[in-house]
Amino acid sequence: MPTFEQYLAWRVVVAEPALELDLSDAGLDADTLTSATPKLQAALQAMRALEAGALANPDEGRRVGHYWLRAPELAPEPAITAEIHDSWMRIDSFAAGVRDGVVTAHDGQPFRDVLLIGIGGSALGPALLVDALGREVRVLLDRSLAAGQQAYVGFTTAGLPAGVYVARLQTARGAAALQFTVVR
Repeated sequence: MPTFEQYLAWRVVVAEPALELDLSDAGLDADTLTSATPKLQAALQAMRALEAGALANPDEGRRVGHYWLRAPELAPEPAITAEIHDSWMRIDSFAAGVRDGVVTAHDGQPFRDVLLIGIGGSALGPALLVDALGREVRVLLDRSLAAGQQAYVGFTTAGLPAGVYVARLQTARGAAALQFTVVR
C-alpha cells in the first residue's frame, strides 16, 4: 500500500475537464509518466475537440453527443440544446399521458407492463422481439434509421407469457441483443 507521500507525489489533478487520478499504486515510475505526458495531453485535446462538436465518426459524418443528453448546455450549438430540451418535454408529456390514462395500449386499456428500448446509431434493419428459442414474437421497429437518427421503441408485455425474450437489432456493424425476462 502506498504511503501518503507517494499518494501526494503520484496524484494527478486536471482542472478542465475535472479529473483526478491516483497513480500511486499503478506501478509507474517517473520516466514512464514523463513519456506518457504528450499522449495524455493529446487525449485531453481530442476530448475538448469532441465536446466542441468535432466529427467523431468521419465515415458517417457524425459527432459524439450522447453526453449532451445529460447536460444539454454542453452541446456546441444552441439548436441542439433546444432540441434536447424539446425532447425532454415531449417525453415528460407522453409519460404523464400514460400515468393519467390519456395514452393507452393498443386495446384501449391502460398500460400495465412496459419495456422501453432506446436505439441509436445506424439501424439498418428491423428490431425484433424473439423468444429464447429464436421464434419471432413481435416486430418492434420495421424501418431503417439514417446515421445519427434515433428511435425509441416501447411496447407492453401484456399478452406475453412468462419467459425469456431477446430484443434483437440489426446494425451496420452487426447485431445487438437485449435479453429480458417476463415474470407473471
